[in-house]
Amino acid sequence: MKRSDLIRALWKRNKGLSLPETEAIVISVFDKMKESLVKGDRIELRGFGVFTPKTKIGYMARNPRTGEKVEVASSRSIRFKLGKTLFDKINK
Repeated sequence: MKRSDLIRALWKRNKGLSLPETEAIVISVFDKMKESLVKGDRIELRGFGVFTPKTKIGYMARNPRTGEKVEVASSRSIRFKLGKTLFDKINK
């Protein structure tokens, strides 16, 4: 499902809002989620799952071809863990 599909599905479900209003709400929710993850906050959506930012520390690696040492920089990623309700539905 793409973001545009989600917007249309929500709009069809709730006819009280116009399509542009629904789009603005969905974009606002995703923007706030991005903002929170960038700050390092955890996002918990009960019954769906948890998004947790993780920092991987840098380390020294070796180039297998040349044997030369290479520094691998630290990086950030997002971990997602399914909520119990969603996990149960998927594994039915």
